[in-house]
Amino acid sequence: MAQWLGQFTGNSHATRVREAQEALRVGIEAVRKATLDEDRARKAKAMRRLAETVLEKRHRFLKARITAIRADERVDAGSRPHIEKDERPRTRAKSDRAAAEKAKTLETLVRQQREVEASSVADVLREFDAVELLVLLTS
Repeated sequence: MAQWLGQFTGNSHATRVREAQEALRVGIEAVRKATLDEDRARKAKAMRRLAETVLEKRHRFLKARITAIRADERVDAGSRPHIEKDERPRTRAKSDRAAAEKAKTLETLVRQQREVEASSVADVLREFDAVELLVLLTS
């Protein structure tokens, strides 16, 4: 199996989403504090790019989670036929519950992924209460 260079550094898709969102929050505050109009316009454009980055990072995060769950399902499906012969009913019930929970989680993640794909930069800026940036970007 290939090794990821940053494997145990704590960097993950989730941390990248959090970092991008935090950068956007800090940037929005910087735009609000800027006094010159050309400064505000320049910073607003940077915030638009950061909002695009947040959308991209969210999409990648959800895609990675969905891929991981589907890979687990493939492993489980491949290993179950020879195990089920000797399984007791209680163990089978537990594994069925776990499979149902995975299916529910997968369904939720797919729904969230569709929502992220359907959202726009304007939606992200609204989420961060930065509607005034939309006005700066359109003018």
